[in-house]
Amino acid sequence: MAILLDGAMALAGASILWHSGGRTVVDGAWVFQVGCILIVAVMLGVRPRLVASVNVEWIVIGADVAGLVSLIAVWLSSGRYFIGWLATFGALVLMLASMWQLLAVVITRRTPVSASPRWQGRERVGGSLASVRALSVWAGLAALLVLAPVHGGDPDILSGLVVLISGATFLSFAARTWITALARAS
Repeated sequence: MAILLDGAMALAGASILWHSGGRTVVDGAWVFQVGCILIVAVMLGVRPRLVASVNVEWIVIGADVAGLVSLIAVWLSSGRYFIGWLATFGALVLMLASMWQLLAVVITRRTPVSASPRWQGRERVGGSLASVRALSVWAGLAALLVLAPVHGGDPDILSGLVVLISGATFLSFAARTWITALARAS
């Protein structure tokens, strides 16, 4: 289910920005940018509830990377710009969400495994959650390098996307933290 959610998140965010864009995909009306942030934030917020252990996270990230590689292959063979844009947005979500989550794990030294009773007692065959996040960052960065003809390294595109996706990640984290605190208080 988390794999489908990740695909839907990339498709929804990329499509909203694609259809509302101006000179670039991030030049569209602010309403659509806020809509993109909210949709991605909600999906990022729901996602941890679908992943029961670090082993499942390895499988989900592996499927996400395989899907990203497939999108890139389709884009390279067909030359369809929207497919390249979809892969670019997906690579940025993979890279940025993983980067901020990795930073949170490193700074706080708390992971869902140590913080949640749901994850306690689960075996970690594939390695730590920090390892999953670090490899996800590298996979997203590698995909962005391959997709350079799509975004052209244009700061007008990339900086706007970094702000949108990072904002969605932070909003998701804040909402999850707030909801968890309310649940513990009651």
